[in-house]
Amino acid sequence: MTPTPDDTMVSKRKRVPTRIRASPSLNPATMRNPAAQAPESAYFVRNSGKAKELFARDAERKRRAGGQPGHEGAGRPLEGEHRVDEFVDHYPDSCQGCGHEFADDEKVPSRRPGRRQVAELPPTTVVISEHRAQRLRCPACQRKTAARFPADVAASLFGPRLQAAVVTLTARNRVSRRDMSELARELFGIRLSVGTVDAICRRAANALAEPHEALVSSVLQAP
Repeated sequence: MTPTPDDTMVSKRKRVPTRIRASPSLNPATMRNPAAQAPESAYFVRNSGKAKELFARDAERKRRAGGQPGHEGAGRPLEGEHRVDEFVDHYPDSCQGCGHEFADDEKVPSRRPGRRQVAELPPTTVVISEHRAQRLRCPACQRKTAARFPADVAASLFGPRLQAAVVTLTARNRVSRRDMSELARELFGIRLSVGTVDAICRRAANALAEPHEALVSSVLQAP
């Protein structure tokens, strides 16, 4: 049976959707995602930055913890030798290769030794000075005359540096009077009652009252 022209047109219309679905360039899925129809090499070229980021993250996960080879340390810098109060040399007892034990005359300082500086506080203790007012007998009239204590000695039983430390800790660092009493015993090895700490702070406040007022006045009068 010979097909009519109308049958031929219907057959063509039926085959067109098949060709459209078979064509990757016209596939609706690829039309919504252009990267899907591009070659794989072109996709990685366009996304090379993202690929590098993924590789970097993977390398970061595999990297060992701690400082890496070639990384410059960020430790405390060494002080100059003029700041060092004491040098302590350490020598190996024996050779790591053959086990030879080094004698005392073989332990000579090397040109480039390993250096490590340790900062430490000296033993903190209060120095107690006893002031004695001596009496002398006059050879002329035989009368005894006693010496007078200096004004700073007679004013307080504690030296200026100790009082300054107490005032600094209580005023600037806000240490309570009771805690300051315990801290003086633990840190300086001296007994200070809570009343003594308060008296030291009051004397310091009275001594600084006039300079403080002068400073405030000069600041207010400044242009």
